[in-house]
Amino acid sequence: MVGHIHNRSFHLNNNLINSAVPVQARAMMVPMGGGLALLVGLLSRVAALGIICNMIVATVMVHAHVGFFMNWTGAQKGEGFEYHLLAIALALLTALRGAGALSLDRAISAHLASERRDAVRHGAAESLSHA
Repeated sequence: MVGHIHNRSFHLNNNLINSAVPVQARAMMVPMGGGLALLVGLLSRVAALGIICNMIVATVMVHAHVGFFMNWTGAQKGEGFEYHLLAIALALLTALRGAGALSLDRAISAHLASERRDAVRHGAAESLSHA
């Protein structure tokens, strides 16, 4: 009976660990994938929102108890959340305004808009020719 209870406890803990792995993997991929996406301007608003969420969690869970300022002199027991607020502000700006003129988002949007214009012109020309 004791072995059965121990075995069940092991499976419960193992399931909890296995369910946490995808969450941890996503938490690691957001800064890396989001940073790369912001660099090239691909899905920049989604990447910015992911970075905002990641920075909020890092601020609340790790850095809030240390204080605001970074550890410039080495006197603190950790880093403050000064950098995280800066990253949140920049990501929020990107989430609201979108990527810049040289981004892949802008290039894809311009390409799709020109295809739509061509389709509308082609459709209008066809409707005139059928009349």
